[in-house]
Amino acid sequence: MRFRERLNWYETNDTNETARMRLTQRQQAARKAIERLGGSGGPPIQLAERICAALSSAIPNDGYRLFGVDPSTTLVNRLLAASDGDSWARREWLRDVYLTADTLPYVELPTLMRLRLPVVASHSQQSACWGYPTDILAQLSADAHERAFHELGSPVGGTILASFASRETWVAAMQLYRRDPDSPFMRSDVAFLRSMATTIGTVLAAALAREEALRSDHSVEEASGIVLLNQTGAITFATPAGESWLDHLRAVEYGSPDDLPTSIAAVVAGLRANRRPSQQIVAQLPGGAVSIEASSGGEDTVALVIRRRQPATSPEIPVNWPLTPQERQVARLLALGKSNRDISATLFVSENTVQTHLRHIYAKLEVSGRTQLLRRLFRESGDVCLVPSDIA
Repeated sequence: MRFRERLNWYETNDTNETARMRLTQRQQAARKAIERLGGSGGPPIQLAERICAALSSAIPNDGYRLFGVDPSTTLVNRLLAASDGDSWARREWLRDVYLTADTLPYVELPTLMRLRLPVVASHSQQSACWGYPTDILAQLSADAHERAFHELGSPVGGTILASFASRETWVAAMQLYRRDPDSPFMRSDVAFLRSMATTIGTVLAAALAREEALRSDHSVEEASGIVLLNQTGAITFATPAGESWLDHLRAVEYGSPDDLPTSIAAVVAGLRANRRPSQQIVAQLPGGAVSIEASSGGEDTVALVIRRRQPATSPEIPVNWPLTPQERQVARLLALGKSNRDISATLFVSENTVQTHLRHIYAKLEVSGRTQLLRRLFRESGDVCLVPSDIA
């Protein structure tokens, strides 16, 4: 299934399931509280705390954490909210567990996002795992699953793993966990949270977009910063710009300002798990996006380069192309990899209008579709033009 189709399938089925089971008073109150946040404004951390409080009243737990997500890598890049007392467990998880579940891959948030599974419950007993298609759980026997679960040091009462999307883009991910083995999460908990996933994703995406739009002259650094970490994740060296970038990254996080920023911990985990020469992640700050690149520095050292991420520039549409001004706008946005829905939202026109413009563009340029148009643009404009893999 495509992204939207799969999410629609889950939302429809889980909405029907919640209707059949009849929401409890706490679930009804949580739903209303989260829906009201849609028009309330406020910074991401404030809204994230309110979302977590509402969900915790409907789905009791022993701890939770809510992260922002870099949609290009599906790595967590920021801590938006966490329960009291979660700090040590979260640091341990990011350092020792995150992206290391090779024997139990379907408990990793990036894997679940790739599988388009918005909400699942994981438990040591496969019979208490909810939200998974049977073919996913069938990858391991019940005994192998239980051994791998305990080897990871997972909370023995189980964990709900949730990912929230907006406009077909992942924006946040959440973990709720229990420590009592006799009190696992129920199928109804997964169904309820799935029915709220789109609302939560929309609320958080809007808050993050508002925050990013709040630019100021001193919001982010211009200079690139360098930071070195040792094998335990401790900072051993940082240039002045590197120190400043660390301060900016900590300033937008929930929790202790002395903790290693989540984006740094995640990119290091990605470097370790993917066994590549380097790993990059994008984090959002009020002044714009920040690129963080990690590479192995030898002798168990990780070198980080942190810099402002330059926005993608739109290639110039050749002046000899016989397009109207509106068609040129559509072609320029298409060249940046925008979907029809994105182009529609940017130009404040319907998707049908976008499709009509595209048909006219293809006909005038004698191309069969997006890929051919982008290849012709690359040849004739001389600009570097990336062709997204999903638009052929």
